[in-house]
Amino acid sequence: MAILGWMGGAFQLLGVLLAAKGISDVRQQWTDLPGIWTRVNQVFLRFSNNITGLFWKAWNRIAIHFQLPVHQPPRVEVSGHSESTIGGSGQGSVTRPAAPSSGTTDERLAWLEAQMGSTQEEIDSMGARLTAEAQARGAGDQEERLARSTAVENGRQALANLAGGGLRLQAWGVSLLLLGIILTTISSATSAN
Repeated sequence: MAILGWMGGAFQLLGVLLAAKGISDVRQQWTDLPGIWTRVNQVFLRFSNNITGLFWKAWNRIAIHFQLPVHQPPRVEVSGHSESTIGGSGQGSVTRPAAPSSGTTDERLAWLEAQMGSTQEEIDSMGARLTAEAQARGAGDQEERLARSTAVENGRQALANLAGGGLRLQAWGVSLLLLGIILTTISSATSAN
């Protein structure tokens, strides 16, 4: 029955490891927070840097006392220069021919009608350009909306797949943990009798 106890302990350990792996996978994909191993590495690096600094400080004190060479930390010099200039200018003017100062009323009305006609053509041309621009912008907006909704749907699908994978690992881990507890309990109960 000792084998049942060992098997139960192994299943418990395997269950805890699978659950931890599932949780770690989900956490890693869903957040930007560091995991356990990243935090351990950060603490180790911070600790080792502090210990190294303390070691060299102690060495320098001893070296000064015994007149040995003192450790000099490497020097790092950084320099830089940046400069930028932005400038620009523009000029424009609109000219219209001057109205005839002399002439008959009919000539002046004809000139005025010609000016009104050319102005109307310019206004119609601007209106056509604005309509075409609005239609192009509307088509671009529609394409962007479609691309955004497709990206959101793909993200949701990827998130669901990821969550399902992590949750499956966690479920298997809990199942193995329960199986290990049951086997260990059976082993303990049968060895007590």
